[in-house]
Amino acid sequence: MPLYQSLADDHFENIFSEFTSIKGNNRQFLKSPFSDEIEIESSLSRLNGDDRNNVLSRLSQFYRDLSKVDINDSAYWSNLYADIVNSLENKRDEGGLLNSYKEFNKFSSTKRLYHEIKKDIGDFEDQINPLELFVPKIVTPRIIDQGIKNQKGLFMFVPFVYNYGFEESGSQVALNSDEVQKRTQTRINILRLLSDSIDPQPKPMAFVIPHCKKASIRSELESVGIMESFIYPDPSHIAHEISKTY
Repeated sequence: MPLYQSLADDHFENIFSEFTSIKGNNRQFLKSPFSDEIEIESSLSRLNGDDRNNVLSRLSQFYRDLSKVDINDSAYWSNLYADIVNSLENKRDEGGLLNSYKEFNKFSSTKRLYHEIKKDIGDFEDQINPLELFVPKIVTPRIIDQGIKNQKGLFMFVPFVYNYGFEESGSQVALNSDEVQKRTQTRINILRLLSDSIDPQPKPMAFVIPHCKKASIRSELESVGIMESFIYPDPSHIAHEISKTY
C-alpha cells in the first residue's frame, strides 16, 4: 500500500507491476556497502543541486514514459533491462522505452553522475536501472573501525524526492516542503514490506524512556559491558568515561 501510494502521488500507478517482485524479496532492500545501487545513490548525493534535480527530473520523465506503456500488469521494463544488461541484439522493447532510456543515459547530468560513480568504481558500466532509485534501502556498514563493529548498526538510504510533482494532465507543479516530507515518509514506509506483521499498515513502534529511569538503565548496560567507551572506543570518549568515575 505505501508503494502504490507513493507511485500514485505522481500518477505512476501503471508501473506498479514493475515492483511486484520486491514483495517478500529482502535482496531488493537489504544491501551491502559494496552494492552498485548504493554506490549510485551515494554518488547522486555528491552532485550539486542543479545536477541532482536534473537527474531526478529525467528519472520522472522515464517513469512517465514507462507509465504510458505499462497498462496490462506486465513488467515490460524488467524484461527490456535484462536484455540491455545481457547485450542482446533483439531487445524486448515496448513503446520506445529503449529510446527513453538512451535519452536518460546521455543527458549531461547523468553523465556527471556516472563520473562520480567511477571515482569509487573504476570499471562501472554506464547503465543503471532507474526503478532501483525509487525504493529505500537498508545498508550494512563497512567495518572500518572497532566502533562500527561494536555498534552493530545499519544505515538507511532514503530515496531523493523530486521537488516537483505532476498533475493528471501531465503538467508539472512545485511541491512545498510539507508535501516533500510527506512523500519522503511514504517512500520510507515501503520498508514495511520487510515486516512480519499481518497488518498491511503497521504503525511505527515508539518507546518513551522516563528521565528518572535513564541512570538505572545506563547502570544495567554498564554491568554487561556496554558503555560509552564500548560504543565509541576512541581516546576522547575513553578519557571522558574515566573522568566521570574519578
